[in-house]
Amino acid sequence: MLDCYSIKLIYRHFKQHEPSNEFKEAHTYAALIDLFIKHKIHATQNSASILSLESERDRTIALLALSGNPRYSVVSLD
Repeated sequence: MLDCYSIKLIYRHFKQHEPSNEFKEAHTYAALIDLFIKHKIHATQNSASILSLESERDRTIALLALSGNPRYSVVSLD
């Protein structure tokens, strides 16, 4: 498990509905796959909304690559 450089996906509420854990897990996993396919970044999924990466460089690229998604915002965990 990679735990030095983590990011958290903060999911937006839809009207008065909070996204389910299954929704978060599926979209976080999709983000993980997207990072690998498009940017060759290896990551692990620690929870429904947290990804851990191998380096600070990978974390920075991941923050930029995932920041345009309308379903969530992305923050760095230190």
